[in-house]
Amino acid sequence: MAFIFSSCQITDLDKRIEKIAIDNNFSGTVLIAIKDSIIMNNAYGYSDKKKKIKNTPITVFPIASITKLFIKQSILHLVESQKLSLNDTISRYCDFFSFSSRITISDLLYHKSGIPDIHNRISRFNNPSELQDSISLTDLFKQINLFQQLEFEPGSQILYSNSNYLILAYIIERLTNKPLDVYLNETIFQPYQMLNTGLFKDYSPEKGHTAGFYSRNNIVYYIPNFNFRNFWGSGNAFSTTQDLFKYYQHTQKLLKSEFAPQLVQHSGYYLGFRSYYKVVPEIGLAIIVLSNSGDFNVDLIVDEVIKYVKEKHLKKTYKHSERIKSYVGSYFTTQNGNEMAIEVSHEDNELKINNTRLIQIDSNKFLMDNASLTSISFHPNNGIPGLIMNDNGEILFFYRR
Repeated sequence: MAFIFSSCQITDLDKRIEKIAIDNNFSGTVLIAIKDSIIMNNAYGYSDKKKKIKNTPITVFPIASITKLFIKQSILHLVESQKLSLNDTISRYCDFFSFSSRITISDLLYHKSGIPDIHNRISRFNNPSELQDSISLTDLFKQINLFQQLEFEPGSQILYSNSNYLILAYIIERLTNKPLDVYLNETIFQPYQMLNTGLFKDYSPEKGHTAGFYSRNNIVYYIPNFNFRNFWGSGNAFSTTQDLFKYYQHTQKLLKSEFAPQLVQHSGYYLGFRSYYKVVPEIGLAIIVLSNSGDFNVDLIVDEVIKYVKEKHLKKTYKHSERIKSYVGSYFTTQNGNEMAIEVSHEDNELKINNTRLIQIDSNKFLMDNASLTSISFHPNNGIPGLIMNDNGEILFFYRR
């Protein structure tokens, strides 16, 4: 049986997650909050199995691409401070790329640049033993430049690329005249009291940090130390579940209403590690999973939590009124130059979007009854009826036909 450390009163959800952990050899930490109160903060397995060091709720993990939330927040803050514009081309800040005059800050931020992802296109980035040498952002930019063409015309598609955030990290450093780790510590980690969060620099191990592992052909392999500069700004942060819960609390309370909704979800992966961060502020839900078991499927826990929330906390329905029925209609938006349409219907005293039930949480606010609890709010925009969809941090504005 897996070792389990719990800092909260045992609940039905604890038992469900415990079964998943045992059945799937999960090693890591899980924090769940509902209505902004932590109901579960558990640790499973070993931080370092060789040394028999057990995971605890304060064990520090690499969080991989969750790092990008801090970078996105920093860029949005620089926009607010009028130090840059999302419409600026990256040629204003760096001329390392032949295509820099065609790509905007917005393209980088929302993965619409078309720049190839060096972390997934070059095999050595997935082999820690090959990531030992010193390296700089300039060195990484040279490797990006080895690709002779973009994946697509900037702004025309969405394709996730770590390269985007390597460039954004450089731009933040140039505009603030500070190393990225110093800037993030001064503007996010210290003000939010995230005292166990920071950026790995050249190498990772520090006291209290966990050891990653994965299995191949029933053989367990432990991840060797490697140079995290290879993932500077795109995936080199470390944190704890409790610190990431503080991040949720502070971003949702302190940031502008147009910024906070963009910082609600991200997952991360290195060979030997998994991480997941999702919040639904409308119901005070936070799901934070950090794992040093690289083979574990985080969706097993996330899906079980979403199922539990629907069963226990989203049963109440509001009385539907004529106002609710007024939301019925066809809505459209334009995404990457293409029209996207949805249909809102009223059936069996419920609203639906494309036949997916909406769970009402306020007079004009709903959650879609799907795996990610996509949030929907109906409102007039410049006098025109419409709705806002927040799909894991991607904000879409729809107008009614």
